[in-house]
Amino acid sequence: MTRLLIYLNMYDFGAPMVDLQGIQAGANTTPSCTWVFHPGSNPKDPFDMSAVIPARALSTLQALLTTCANDIDAGDTITDGTYYFEIHEVLGVPVPAGIMTPLGSTLMLDLAATYSDFSLKQDVPAGAWLRRIIMLQEDDTGVPLRVDTEVTGVKLEFPREAAARIESNWKDLVAEAAIRSGVATTPNAGAAAATSATLGSIQGNAAFLKGFAIIDLRKYFHPIYGMDLTHYQTGDVKLGLTVAVAAGNLYIYWDQLQPVEAQYVGK
Repeated sequence: MTRLLIYLNMYDFGAPMVDLQGIQAGANTTPSCTWVFHPGSNPKDPFDMSAVIPARALSTLQALLTTCANDIDAGDTITDGTYYFEIHEVLGVPVPAGIMTPLGSTLMLDLAATYSDFSLKQDVPAGAWLRRIIMLQEDDTGVPLRVDTEVTGVKLEFPREAAARIESNWKDLVAEAAIRSGVATTPNAGAAAATSATLGSIQGNAAFLKGFAIIDLRKYFHPIYGMDLTHYQTGDVKLGLTVAVAAGNLYIYWDQLQPVEAQYVGK
């Protein structure tokens, strides 16, 4: 999910925020990465209040991190790491009624078999607003890991209504992400293989949005909050996937929002 968040930041801000020096196998250096979590709908405005965490009404805020094992592959180990947090706050504003708060969740799908005609069905979380469906597909055997060849089609379906609201070819979604972010979908012409030991080649291969796609529901429904699923139940909405190659995983982040709880209003 860390990798997915990196590409989501590239999509939102238009440039990678990763120092990739030392990523190649065997290097004895320290890479770094900056992630920005912005619950609002305009990530380029750090004080956008279309969706917020109502911190005025809370005694503490916690950031919980899950890290991987020390061994990340045959040639690299993680010895230690440090996390720094910088918080943007809006002061002197009581929590208003009707404001949205973030309610995102993650999912990993094992692409262990092929599926035709969007027949791999995944429940879409209901009971809240769904702003975006953010996806990253990876192979588990080759280099580079990110691929566009496993999942080839995506459909948002409402089985009870016998209707499909959105249907798209995967590569069209990748191209949309590139247009929106300004980051190319293919590596630059001078980039060597991802196994190259040179920093420039590593950056050239890592900076494009291959394997990364977003369904932005603000384009089709509410222009700020996306699709209102507050009155839907689990199973009422499905994500249908066409899987052409049985390998790797699909990582999904459901970008959800919910109206602030009544007990926080005015605090």
